[in-house]
Amino acid sequence: MDWSSMSLATQLLRWIVAFGVIAFACCALLFAYYQNLDRQRLLQVQASQILDLVFQHRAAQSVDNGGDRAASPWCLATKHFNAVTQSAYTVKDLSLHPRNPLNFPTDSEREQMATLIGQTFPQIFQGRVIIEGKEWFAAARPIHYSPVCLGCHSTIKTIIGKTEPGPPSGGSVLAATFVYLDPVFFSETSFLFINTTHVALGGWLSMVGLFLWLAVKRQVLQPLTASTRALKHHVAAQKRQPVLDIQVPDELEPWLRAINQLGADLQQAEFSLNAGMKELEEEENRFRALTQSAMDAIISANEEGLIVSWNRGAEKLFGYQEKEIIGKSVTLLIPAKKLPAHLNGYATAVASGVTRHRGEPLEIQGVHKNGHLLAVEISLTTWSISNQRQFSAIIRDIGKRKKNAEKNHRDFMSRVALNNILEVALKPLSLNEKLAKSLQVILAVPWLSLQYKGAIFLLNPKSGKLDMVVEHGLSEQLKERCQVISMGQCLCGLAASTQRLVFSAQVDASHTVQFEGMPPHGHYCVPILLDDRLLGVVNLYLQGGHLRDPEEIRFLETVAQTLAGIIDQKITERKLRYLSQAMEQSPVSVVITDTQGQIEYVNPTCCRVSGYESHELLGMNPRLLKSEEMPASIYKSLWDTILAGKVWRGELLNRKKNGELFWEDSSISPIRFENGEIRLFLAVKEDITQRKKLENDLAELLSTLDDRVMERTQELHAKIDELQQTRNELVKSEKMASLGRLVAGFAHEINTPIGVAVTGFSLVGEALRSMEKLLQQDEVKEEELHETMATVREASELALANITRAGKLVASFKRTSVNQSSDIHRLFHVRECIEDVIRSLHNKIKKTRVTTHVHVDPNLKILGWPGALEQILTNFIINSLTYGYRNDNPVGQIIISAKIKDRKMILNYSDDGVGMEESVRNLAFEPFFTTGRNLGGSGLGLYLCYNIVTSKLNGTISCESEPGQGVRFYISFPVQE
Repeated sequence: MDWSSMSLATQLLRWIVAFGVIAFACCALLFAYYQNLDRQRLLQVQASQILDLVFQHRAAQSVDNGGDRAASPWCLATKHFNAVTQSAYTVKDLSLHPRNPLNFPTDSEREQMATLIGQTFPQIFQGRVIIEGKEWFAAARPIHYSPVCLGCHSTIKTIIGKTEPGPPSGGSVLAATFVYLDPVFFSETSFLFINTTHVALGGWLSMVGLFLWLAVKRQVLQPLTASTRALKHHVAAQKRQPVLDIQVPDELEPWLRAINQLGADLQQAEFSLNAGMKELEEEENRFRALTQSAMDAIISANEEGLIVSWNRGAEKLFGYQEKEIIGKSVTLLIPAKKLPAHLNGYATAVASGVTRHRGEPLEIQGVHKNGHLLAVEISLTTWSISNQRQFSAIIRDIGKRKKNAEKNHRDFMSRVALNNILEVALKPLSLNEKLAKSLQVILAVPWLSLQYKGAIFLLNPKSGKLDMVVEHGLSEQLKERCQVISMGQCLCGLAASTQRLVFSAQVDASHTVQFEGMPPHGHYCVPILLDDRLLGVVNLYLQGGHLRDPEEIRFLETVAQTLAGIIDQKITERKLRYLSQAMEQSPVSVVITDTQGQIEYVNPTCCRVSGYESHELLGMNPRLLKSEEMPASIYKSLWDTILAGKVWRGELLNRKKNGELFWEDSSISPIRFENGEIRLFLAVKEDITQRKKLENDLAELLSTLDDRVMERTQELHAKIDELQQTRNELVKSEKMASLGRLVAGFAHEINTPIGVAVTGFSLVGEALRSMEKLLQQDEVKEEELHETMATVREASELALANITRAGKLVASFKRTSVNQSSDIHRLFHVRECIEDVIRSLHNKIKKTRVTTHVHVDPNLKILGWPGALEQILTNFIINSLTYGYRNDNPVGQIIISAKIKDRKMILNYSDDGVGMEESVRNLAFEPFFTTGRNLGGSGLGLYLCYNIVTSKLNGTISCESEPGQGVRFYISFPVQE
C-alpha cells in the first residue's frame, strides 16, 4: 500500500477506522473474559446449591427407620440425586474414615479430601478436574458423622489394614460429599449472562468516533484538501514565488508559511540537485571510462547474484560480451564443484553485509565461456545503493603468474636437486656410491611424475654393452633381466644407440624386456653424453599413461649432463691417479716448476739421478743442478722458447749432489690455464750419460768405419754366395725328395699289378707243363684239355689286365716325373694333371680315411707348366696327410677345384684337418719353418710352392686357417686357354 499517493483525508479516515476496529476487538475480548467469569460463578453457585440441597435433604430425613440401613439419610440422599440428575451432575459421598463401602475415593479425590481436612472454615473445594478424558467442574464439602450414622458400618478403620473397637471422636471422621457438574450443559445460552453496560459502552464509543470524524473533516481536512489542491496546481505551473494568495484557516497559516519556506528550500535544493546530478553524471562517465579502460575485469552483482556491470577487461577475460552477460547469474563464472561454497558464502555476505575475504586478494578458479578453467585473483568489496546490497569484484588473470610461479618453483627445486647432486660429487665416495645417491636425489624431486624406482647404466668399453651399476626399487626379475643391455635392446639400448632421450607412456612393443605380471608403467631413458661420447643411460619409471613433458625432459637432460661431469670427473681422477703413479714410477726424471723457475714437484727418479732428496729440491731453482760447463746461450734459448709457449728439447750437462757430472735429454713444455695463460713448466729428463759414453765410443769407431765396412762387406758377399749355393742345393734336394716320394709310391703301386700278372703267368706255365706231360704220355682227354684251356684263358686275362694297369701307372708316373723334373710349357688338361698327382700319391692316401674330391671341368685345358702345378699339389696333399690328419687316423676330405675367371686360373685347395694357429699361419711360407721337424719336415715345401706361384707362374697365393677348421689355399695366376 502506497500511503504517499493518498490524500490526507483518506489517510485520516483509515486511521479512524483502524482505531475503531482495535476498540471493537478490545471490547470483544473484555466481553469474552467477563462472560467466562460469569460462567465460572454460575458453576460455583450451581454446585453450592446442589450441595445445600443434599445436606438439607439429609437433615430432613428420620434417622430411625426400623434398623433399615438401606434407608439411611446417607444412602437415600446419594440414590436420590444420582438417579434424578445424573445427566447434568453427579453426587458422590466418599469416606476414608470410616470407609463408605458404596463410594470409595480415587487417588485424586483422596488428595482433595486431605486438602479439605487441612483447611479452616469454611471448608470447601472447587475447581476443574479431568476424569477419564472428560472435563468436570467439581465441588466438595467435608462431613462429620454423628454416632447414629456409624451404625451403618460394622468396622471403623483408622489406618487401612488395622481396626479399632468403638466409635472415634467426631473430628477424626474423614468423609466428604463431591458434586461434579458438566461444563457443557451449564454453558448453554439459557445460562449466559449479558452485561448491558458493555453494550452501552461500545455504542457510546462508536458515536464519539463518528462525531470526531465529522469535526476533523470539516475543520481540518476540507481546508487542508483545498490548500493542497492549490499547492499542487502551483507546483504543476512551476511557479517559484511564495503562494501567499491561497486562503487557508488561521490555524494553517504557519503550515502555509512553512510550505512557502519549503518551496524556497526546494528551489535551492533543485539547483543543488541539478548541479549534483550533472557532477554525478560526469563522475559516472569518468568511472565507467575508468572501469572500461582497466586491464583487470571489474564486475558488480546485486543481492540476487545477478550481474549488473561488466567491463571490457571482463569481456576479454571470460569471453562474454556485456550485452549477453548483464542480468545473468554470476554462477556462470564459477566452477561446478565450487558452486555450493560460493552460494553459501554469497548468502552469508547478503545477510551480514560483509564478505569473508573483504580487502584480501583471493586466488580462485573461474570458468571461461568456452568452458576451460581460469586461474584468477579476486578482490571483493560490498556497498549499498537504494537499500540494495551490491557486490563488486576486481578480477585479474594470474594464469601466466601461476605458470611463472610454478616454473620458478620447478626451477628452484631443480636447482636444489642439481646442487645436491653436485654436493654428492664433491664427497669422497666411489663412482657407484655417487651415482646411487644421485639417483635417489632425482627420484625425490617433487614435481617430477616419477615412480620411486629407476636405474643407471654405464657403458662397458670392452663389451660395448650397458651394465647396470646402481638401481633403486627394482624387482628381482627386472634386476636379473636388465643387468646387461645390448645396444638397441629395449628402451635403454635404443637411447644408447641413438644417443637421444627415449620416452614411453606405457609398456609397448619397443619394451622388449617383459615378463608375466609386469605392472603398467612408462619410461624416460636419458643417455649420459660427454660431448658426443656415450657414457651411460639413466632409466626412470613413470606412471602408466603419463604424458610427455618438455620441462621434465629438459631437467633430466641437464641432470644427465651433470652425471656425465661426475663420471668424467671420476674417469679424470682415475687418469690423474694413473698419471701420478706413472710419474712416480717413471724411469725418467719429471720436474714441474712455476713460471719463475721454482720447483713445485719432482719424482723419485729425479731424486735418485740427482742425489738430492725431494725436500731439498722443492722451492729451489733448477739452476741448482747446473754444471757451469754449458754455454749461457743454451739456457737463454731454453727460456725464450718456453716463455713463448713452445716446447724446448735439448741435452744438458748437469751436476749431481756429489759433484758428479751427468747428461740429461730434456723436454720442457708449458702447462696452460683454460684461458691460455702459462701456469707451470713440465720438464721430462732422461739420464743419457751412458748413451753419451757409447756415442763417444761410436765416434771413435766411426773413424775406422770405412775399413771395417769394406772388410765386412766382402765377408757378407762371400756368405751370400755360399747361402745362394746352399739354397739351390736345398731346392734341388727338395725336388729330388719329392721325386723320390713319387718313385717310392709308384714302385709300391706297380708292384701289385705286376705281382698279380706274374702269378697269372705262373698258372699258365704250370697248366702248359701239365698239358705237355699228358701229351707226352698220350693220355690227354677232351675234358682235361678244356679245363686246362679255361685255366690258361683266365690266367692270361688276369695277367693282361694287371699288365695294362701297370702300363697306365707307368705312363702317369712318366708324365708326372717328366713334368716335375722339366720346365716344359705346353697345353694340358687340368683335371687329368690333378688326377695324375692323386694316383701317384695313392699309396699314401689309401693308408688313411681321407677322401679326395676334384671339382674341375674335364674339358678345361690351359697353356702352362703342368709340372709346377703338380709339384704344388703334391706338397699340399703330403702336408695335409702328414700334419692335418696326424691324430688317431681321423676321417677327412680334401677338395681341389679349378676354373678360369677373367683370363686367370683360380685354383683352390682345402682340407678339414686340425688347421693352424695364427702365429703358424703367418710363417707358413717362410723357408725352413716347420712344426713337424720330428716327422721329417724340412720347412721348404710351402716355401717352394710360394716361389713357384709368385715367380714362375707370376701369380698370388694366400692361406686361411683356424685351429680345428682345416686349411685353405687360394692360388691365382694368368693363363692362356
